[in-house]
Amino acid sequence: MKRFLLLLAAILLCACSAPAAGAVEHAPVSAVIVSDLHYTAGKASGQIIPAMTRIDELTQAMIHEVIALKPDVLILTGDNTNSGTPADAEQLCTYLQEAADAGIRVMVLPGNHDYDHADRTVLKELYGAFMQGDAADPHSLSYEVRLGGYALLAMDDHTDTTSSYGTFSDGTMDWLQQRLKAAAADGLQVIFLSHHNVIPGPDGTPGSITNPDLSALLQRYPVALCLSGHQHSQVILQHRQLYEIISGMPAMAPHPYGRLVLGDRHITYDAVSLDLHTYGSADLADAIQEMDTQADNQLQEALGVMLKEQQVSQKEQEIFLSLLKDYFAWYGNGQIADHSDAFRSPEWKKLLTVLDQTNYGPWIRAVISRPPLPSRHLELDR
Repeated sequence: MKRFLLLLAAILLCACSAPAAGAVEHAPVSAVIVSDLHYTAGKASGQIIPAMTRIDELTQAMIHEVIALKPDVLILTGDNTNSGTPADAEQLCTYLQEAADAGIRVMVLPGNHDYDHADRTVLKELYGAFMQGDAADPHSLSYEVRLGGYALLAMDDHTDTTSSYGTFSDGTMDWLQQRLKAAAADGLQVIFLSHHNVIPGPDGTPGSITNPDLSALLQRYPVALCLSGHQHSQVILQHRQLYEIISGMPAMAPHPYGRLVLGDRHITYDAVSLDLHTYGSADLADAIQEMDTQADNQLQEALGVMLKEQQVSQKEQEIFLSLLKDYFAWYGNGQIADHSDAFRSPEWKKLLTVLDQTNYGPWIRAVISRPPLPSRHLELDR
């Protein structure tokens, strides 16, 4: 009898200390997120973004840094090339293959620029090695990759090639819902990847993906996190329980990319700058810094001309240009939310009234009206 009681106690102890039925512990998944690389193999124009003249070297430095970091997966969320030509894509793929050869899973999504000179058939041929997954949408280049406790849904949102916005066909929306159901049934959390953004604007209009029911669908399951690009700026948005990270453009200061860690119960994201001194050619970092300064000066000159055309006095021009210089620095660094109080000042209110007569006004108002979330760091408990 005593032996039986001891055996029973041991069984109960084991039962109490065992994990819940069906619960599986997964190792964290590490990822590097790059959006809007706009790679070009030839001599790129730096008229708008000066660092584009060194984009080949910048891309090589980025790949070397990724290989040194050794993430589980490298994800490119669209506009991978600037022109969409096969020649540019082929050269970019040689660099991506270096990361793949180093044991890093590479995932590529198409963006609107990737469709400029290629259709789905051509893109599949070019990037096919980096668009492999556990499931594929027959209606688009969308696919699913399962890593650890996550299902990564890499979505092709460019079904209307006449538009710069994203749209999913009815067939792709059906496929998406099927994959969301399958992930939920298998106990997997979902990361939604797209080029265009998902979260609606402050007035309730859809994000730049125009399907009006998309946000509600992703919240219904729910999706752990959305990752996108297209806007060339580092932004983190929240709509109810849905979070979205819009990654900045590596060619633009401060030359960002994202580091993501997906744990079973915790997600961490940080936007960091490329370490061009360590991984670039001898003069790359200094040359690009000089180009960034040149770009800032060109922007200030253009803004000065615009303010003069709006008949702003010389004294106010100086005040407004100082405000705008701060704004673009905060915008590039993902720090708009950190300075939300500044936009309530009388000077800013007057500046916005002036800017409402230009393209800048509505855009800046939309940016500063977003929910006040810092845009370089995010932690989520799941």
